[in-house]
Amino acid sequence: MKDVGNVTIWLGLADNDYLAARSLLLDHFIVQGAILSNTAIEKYLKTVSLVEGETLPRKHDVPKLYEILTNGKKDLGINEAYLNLLSKCYEMRYPDDLKTGFNIALVETRMLVELDFTVYQIRKGFRFQSDGKPVKTRIDSLLEFKDDNLLRDNCYFGTTDRKELFERDTHCYNMRVLGPSQILEATYQTTGVDDDGKFDSIGLRPNN
Repeated sequence: MKDVGNVTIWLGLADNDYLAARSLLLDHFIVQGAILSNTAIEKYLKTVSLVEGETLPRKHDVPKLYEILTNGKKDLGINEAYLNLLSKCYEMRYPDDLKTGFNIALVETRMLVELDFTVYQIRKGFRFQSDGKPVKTRIDSLLEFKDDNLLRDNCYFGTTDRKELFERDTHCYNMRVLGPSQILEATYQTTGVDDDGKFDSIGLRPNN
């Protein structure tokens, strides 16, 4: 790795997006948090590519970026079904472009826990030095000062019990595009959800 400065800049940008995304999810802005989660993971993958001396294409398709980055060489242990869902969420920035039949189902707890897990998996291998001294990152500082923005309901950087978190009440969002300018949405709360690692649930099934 030739340019530690450039790598840490990208890592800092990714960390900021990560913290903002989890803040949105914790405040029940599920769609917005999911969209920003995609942006955060994209920047983390860019950081990994810089560390590895590779160049990723300029695109927002995180499943494709992950495929290019790993390509049988580097297994980051990330749930690819989660990345696929993030890619769908990113499409929701422009609802007019969504095709009839597009649908999505988001569960706040799953989105938060998987975001934390994915970021933890990517970041755990990073150790930076400059002139022989450790470089402290934003996450390092937040951990040192036990910052609530990072540690609240965090099963990986924090001490929250994953099983207990999945047993709590959580917010959900479902959406389906019925046709041009016809979008059906539903938001609701439920008590406890399965921790099954599945992210391909179908959003809203209107009666035919």
